[in-house]
Amino acid sequence: MALVKSLTKTVKSLEKSNRKLKKLVSALQKCQENNDTDSSLSSEGTSHFQKGVEMLQKCNPKIVLALKSKKSKDLDLRNVLLLDNQSTFDLCCNKRFTSKISRTSNPLIMTSNGGGLKITEKCRIPGYKYEVWFSKKAITNIICLKNLIKCYRVTYDSEIGTTFVVHRSAQGLPDLLFEMHPCGLHVCYPKKLGQFGFVQTVEDNMKLFSKRQVAGAIKARELYEKLIYPSTADFRAIVAVGGVPGSEVTIDDVKAAEVIWGRSVIKLKGNTVRREGKRKKQSIVAVPSELIKIHQDVELAIDCFFVNRHVFFTTVSTKVCFTTVTHLANRTKEAIWAALLATYKMYLLRGFRIVVIKGDQEFAAISDLAVALPTKPSLDWAAASQHCGLVERNIRFLKEKTRSLRHSLPFERVPGIMVVRMVLHIVKFVNGFPRKGGIKHFSPGEIVTGRRLHADDLCLRFGIYCQVAENVEPRNSLAPRTRGAISLGSSGNLSGGQVFLALDTGHTIVRHQWVVLPMPPAVIARVNLLGKAELSLPSLTSMAKRLMIMLRTLSLLKRTMLQSQKTSLKMSFLLLESQEWTIIPTMEPPGKLPSPQEWRWRTPPKQQHLKMDSDRYPK
Repeated sequence: MALVKSLTKTVKSLEKSNRKLKKLVSALQKCQENNDTDSSLSSEGTSHFQKGVEMLQKCNPKIVLALKSKKSKDLDLRNVLLLDNQSTFDLCCNKRFTSKISRTSNPLIMTSNGGGLKITEKCRIPGYKYEVWFSKKAITNIICLKNLIKCYRVTYDSEIGTTFVVHRSAQGLPDLLFEMHPCGLHVCYPKKLGQFGFVQTVEDNMKLFSKRQVAGAIKARELYEKLIYPSTADFRAIVAVGGVPGSEVTIDDVKAAEVIWGRSVIKLKGNTVRREGKRKKQSIVAVPSELIKIHQDVELAIDCFFVNRHVFFTTVSTKVCFTTVTHLANRTKEAIWAALLATYKMYLLRGFRIVVIKGDQEFAAISDLAVALPTKPSLDWAAASQHCGLVERNIRFLKEKTRSLRHSLPFERVPGIMVVRMVLHIVKFVNGFPRKGGIKHFSPGEIVTGRRLHADDLCLRFGIYCQVAENVEPRNSLAPRTRGAISLGSSGNLSGGQVFLALDTGHTIVRHQWVVLPMPPAVIARVNLLGKAELSLPSLTSMAKRLMIMLRTLSLLKRTMLQSQKTSLKMSFLLLESQEWTIIPTMEPPGKLPSPQEWRWRTPPKQQHLKMDSDRYPK
């Protein structure tokens, strides 16, 4: 009996061991399958996204399957927007698509078999009503179809194409196209539309809401002002718990007001606290001395160009391709020579020798001064009907960039100082990257100045509206703590300061503390007033006025010709005068109107006048 009991115990222990071994074998088989899957993914070039794929496997299985496809190799997921009809939330990983990033007290936790990802930040995407979860660890940007159809009308017709069309023309915004990629994902390429490159204005923000929503937002902002400007969190809490009985303002009205107007300017003027500027790390580049020795002899091309009647002196060098632009108060010999001498010293201190100076015949006046320079450069002045092709092509490139930047601003006129800063702002980016025909691995700015373009130079877009902090003395006074200003680009100092156009004085200031706000119509009107002496951009309104004047003039001419029945009529009227052109209709026999091909175009004279042949004019 004792032997049977011992054998029974042995059999039971063996059965337990057998079960454990089976579990271990099955676990090893699963691990082997996972390893095979991971190896196949890495062979297809997606090993960099394995961790993110594991996070998305549970929430967005379709996206994971598409990422495993070989056709997704040419798709840059961080720089596109994906439309997903099975996602329950929006996700963004690219900072360039966002306008405001804030931390949230209720984080989102994405869990899957591969682990978890805790998301603690939310952001705003321009033109999108809902808040979007933000995480740099995410692998792509996902727009939820459930939320998108609440903002805009979305259509899809497989007979016409495989593209989702988001109709935004009713709100004055370009339509979004989510095209089907060969891997099966519906992708939107923001770079094709350029909808993230415009200055955000209050009028554009209002187009995102209906009239009823805008009216509710106005009531919310009025209530906010009556409550003496509480903080955003306090105001939301007051409205949410019904802290003002009888008020019709809802929490949605409060959120709409924040999207349209942003933070309260009056609140910033009263509550902004002064902060010390932090010195930024210098992005100094060690350019090899051998490179400077190889390209030591430099040929410099010089010329002058105009932007809105402002004169600029520019230089560009061969091989190095470094561009300099100097604003001149006047086009005199002394001003041009001072600008050229400053450029010459900059090259000389860096170890370069200017051996040839090229330019138009207008610079022959400084020949005696240029020959006396230490390197004794040769002078190559073009003939009277010729130009220096190198600098002329570079001027064209600068003007194209300046024109693009000018048309991204919502102003009809801009002050002269803003035009000057616009051109100087363009030059920083022209010198920030290697040029065609120059040195491949170093930009012109790195070679000549030793500094590289840094992300701190890109923290503010040119021409946006900000409230900048002011140093008020004494500190316990009632003077405002901020003032309105327009960004004019980086100042280049080590504290990360920016140059601004002060709206109250019209002068430039440098500040290191600011808050970006949507641009209200009053700010646009103020900038137009400061730039009243400058040329304005042509608009549809001005063209419509010219057309109305022309139609009234033609009707007057028709009545005049019908009244004259006896003699022929030849008249030349100078009827329509503008800054650029004049229409002069020439009529022959009475009753015959001139065709558009018979109109002659010419530059208008200084004064408007009327020419008539008094002998042939009927009495």
